[in-house]
Amino acid sequence: MKNKIMKDLMFIFQCMFVLAMVWIFILTIKRTALEIHMAFLLFIGFTAAIAIWMLKEKSFAPMEGHKLFPIIWLISFVVMLILAFNLKVDMYNNWDYGKVLRSAYEWVTEGKITAFEYYIRYPNNQFLLLLLSIIIKIVLSVVPSADIYFCQDITIIINILMIQLAIGLTHVIAGRMLDRKSLLLSDLFVAGCSPLYLYASMLYTDTAALLPLMLLIYCLIAGEEKLQKNQMKRAVLYFFVGGMIAAVGYYVKLTIIFFCIGFLIYVFLKWPWKRWLICVLCMAAGFLIAYAGTKKMITLQSDYTAEQYDTYQFPYVHWVMMSLGPNGRYNQDDVDYTLSFNSMDAKKQADMKVIQERVSDMGFTGLLEHGLHEKVYHAWTQGALSADDYVHRQPLSTGIIRQIFALDGKYYKGYLLYAQAYWLLIIFGMILSAVRYFKNREMCQIHGIEITIFGLFVFLLLWESNPRYLMHFLLMFCIISAYGYGIIRKTKQGKQNSEKLPN
Repeated sequence: MKNKIMKDLMFIFQCMFVLAMVWIFILTIKRTALEIHMAFLLFIGFTAAIAIWMLKEKSFAPMEGHKLFPIIWLISFVVMLILAFNLKVDMYNNWDYGKVLRSAYEWVTEGKITAFEYYIRYPNNQFLLLLLSIIIKIVLSVVPSADIYFCQDITIIINILMIQLAIGLTHVIAGRMLDRKSLLLSDLFVAGCSPLYLYASMLYTDTAALLPLMLLIYCLIAGEEKLQKNQMKRAVLYFFVGGMIAAVGYYVKLTIIFFCIGFLIYVFLKWPWKRWLICVLCMAAGFLIAYAGTKKMITLQSDYTAEQYDTYQFPYVHWVMMSLGPNGRYNQDDVDYTLSFNSMDAKKQADMKVIQERVSDMGFTGLLEHGLHEKVYHAWTQGALSADDYVHRQPLSTGIIRQIFALDGKYYKGYLLYAQAYWLLIIFGMILSAVRYFKNREMCQIHGIEITIFGLFVFLLLWESNPRYLMHFLLMFCIISAYGYGIIRKTKQGKQNSEKLPN
């Protein structure tokens, strides 16, 4: 009886997931048609090529194993290095990335932070500020004459290394879930993911969250495998470490916690409650210890008072208010409105009043239109994830590379063609992954990750959204999509399982 209920719940989750992905796919086609018509034709070509390759029973052996990945990885690293240093932006008069880097340099060199109220208003950047200040301290201890631009170059190198480590972990994780052909497809999807390369020039939370998220996924998946084999001590260790990574990741990017929630839902649906309880308790223990330690470390480095928090901190409803504004994205007018009140209670009451007014003005149908159309359209349908916008702001180079990838570049249409076609390819593969579940009704780790993605989809309906908020989930998208295209293969499930790489 319980198994039937769990399967029914998983079926409902998959239905909601596939509906969300189909809707995103439709809206992406709409955006693509408006921006560049040829992208859809390119998507058809990509899909046809994948289908033909997947249907082939035989192919060049090294192409389906580990032999090709080091080459892909090396090429990715070199290309990322070239693009990152040619797409650098001036951190002055720039967005949050520049503000945090400037504050870290100021903190180290002058012992103060002029814009301290910014970090009270956006506490999600406090941990990043601390990490950047540590990096800059180390740089200045080695090169005392280093200016802020030299420190920026060092952060770019560190950012690239973290992204590349995350890519390596993605390959390892995918190797535990996918057959050999799908693994290679996942590697190619990752290598072709242009936002990874464009955001590599900016060490901010969107890229900094990639590595802890993939480490978290690895720990929890490995923990579940040990649980399945009744290796309880190792399972407990993996879940505990996973909880610790989740806590640190939470301070980098709050939405990392969605994977923990999605994973626990998946384990709850698949395993007996005793095993689920082991997961919960071990992850909770690790999370609480690391959370408290990280919070203490941040607190020791700051001297913000309760009065300052009351004056400058934004209530959570502020971001809900912005989500109901134009496009559901960041709105400076909404920020200025909240800033006009001098206490937390006053801000909360004022923002709640605006929320009520906007909901009332929209009505039920208007609210649905705003959330499911306008917000999804602006948050989920950009193949570049707004990286093309961010690299065009205050550029330090005007060369050919910037002309290709920046929003106002001379050859930007060519990149836009690729970015939109690629995004259609990824979303379509994610739709196919849900179809594979409907085909055999067997729960696997891939479907557990899909629960996380759907949670993110719902969250961004309620919260202020931005395409770059999808950035740290991109590697997960690639794995899921590659798994989805595996449905094209003629081989039976048993044969696919026999092809799996060793753990």
